[in-house]
Amino acid sequence: MIKQSKKGIKNFRIFEIKYFGATNTKGSRIKIIDKRFNKSKFVYRSYEHINGRYDGIDYLNSIGIKLIGGGEMDKDRDILITDNFEIQINEKVRK
Repeated sequence: MIKQSKKGIKNFRIFEIKYFGATNTKGSRIKIIDKRFNKSKFVYRSYEHINGRYDGIDYLNSIGIKLIGGGEMDKDRDILITDNFEIQINEKVRK
């Protein structure tokens, strides 16, 4: 059995990336859900990548959020992890 200090566990911010297929009126897109601040944003797929996780990474990086990890939840959902708690997902893209 492993004994681990509870005080040594670092807090992280989790983003859920959910894929939405194309409809008659909209192209395929992803929804980025900020689980910490309970906010979300739709981002249209770029089709440069094989899955929506990479579109989520590109968008979050473009607003200044550096990601430190991620994983797959199921077929249509991924998780991205950061230690940045300052930048909100609805901020403008930084140049």
